[in-house]
Amino acid sequence: MTTRTKEPDRFNSVANIELLADACVKCGLCLPHCPTYQISGLEGESPRGRIALIQGLASGQLPPGGRTAEHLRNCTGCLTCQRVCPAGVRYGQLIDLGYARLTRAGAGGTVSWLRALARRPGLSRFLLTLLRWARRLGARRAATRIGIGAETAIGRIVHRLPAPPVQARRPPVRNIVKPAESVMIFTGCVTSSLDRQTLEDAIEVLTRCGYSVDRPARQVCCGALDLHDGDLEAAGQLATKNLAAFGTDGTPVLTLASGCAATLDDYDRLLPGRSDNFAARLQDVGSFLHEHWKQSGPDLSPIPARAALFQPCTVRNNPRRRSRDADLLGRIPSLDVRVLGPGYGCCGAAGHHFLTRAHQADRLLAPILDEIRSLDPEFVVTANVGCALHLAGALSERGHPARVLHPVSMILRSLQEQD
Repeated sequence: MTTRTKEPDRFNSVANIELLADACVKCGLCLPHCPTYQISGLEGESPRGRIALIQGLASGQLPPGGRTAEHLRNCTGCLTCQRVCPAGVRYGQLIDLGYARLTRAGAGGTVSWLRALARRPGLSRFLLTLLRWARRLGARRAATRIGIGAETAIGRIVHRLPAPPVQARRPPVRNIVKPAESVMIFTGCVTSSLDRQTLEDAIEVLTRCGYSVDRPARQVCCGALDLHDGDLEAAGQLATKNLAAFGTDGTPVLTLASGCAATLDDYDRLLPGRSDNFAARLQDVGSFLHEHWKQSGPDLSPIPARAALFQPCTVRNNPRRRSRDADLLGRIPSLDVRVLGPGYGCCGAAGHHFLTRAHQADRLLAPILDEIRSLDPEFVVTANVGCALHLAGALSERGHPARVLHPVSMILRSLQEQD
């Protein structure tokens, strides 16, 4: 007989799945909040339906693969359902265990190449450099001519994924004041390869504010891709490496991407009893800077423009973290900040979904793009690199001139007005 008070561990035993799934009373209150259910109307595309599918997998009544795997893999992992659930069902844990059962049965995801690149940021940057040059030589036209459209993962990269421009080397930033505190920064695999501008901007802002910034060299991918591809062991191994890289001295660890932050926050579940209270040291850079400005932050110069702020799922649905990005941006004089609605509840980026599930991702993004078009902002601001890439690619394709930036990059623009 299953003990109801037992806490599920990170392995995907049938008992753990049953324990978590039994909390769902199948009331259906989550259905109107589920992005994939809203666009499909299919029970299998709802949280309630997916929980039933996971139970079927665990009991052996359903084979892995086929439509069962497709319904589970279509989940964006936004966790809106978990936030609104009156029974407190831990859907995030359930869907990860469902992925694990699929992967162990040989019905793994389609992102093994993405996982490989995540472990090799140097290779990722090299390939992005090739992409930039390939586009100059007409790669988009060539891809279209041979039938590689924007609905495939490779086509999505060629047509949509913004290749970072060549950037001039910045001179070293001198501290405006004597460093009073040290902070560590989690770069992540995607940020370090696809969004180095945000990383450099964050370091410059923190340095100007008087902080000594440490980037531990031995840090690795947060493990999100492995976790959501069903490889819990690989995710745990990455977590172990990151915990060793950041040590246990209590120095604040600042995150730039909310998706990475959500996974780092989950290390206590991936490594029960071994996370050294790592989550207590985590803080997103926007919230950290907002708290700093309360005390002695430098003056900010006006930016007379409109900015549309998009709050990612990993911000809106994380009860352990409160985003202060709107408050931080509100400190910039003359900046008109408008918070975008969540559309269906997820922009569709969903980690790798904007590459691997292009049709679904575009449908989910559509109402958000409509709102951006109506607001006509000069800037679209978001704290998640996946959302930023998804938004930037779609806006560029539609010819909209808005720049997509991280909140910390907006702060730097304001500071640079004083230079």
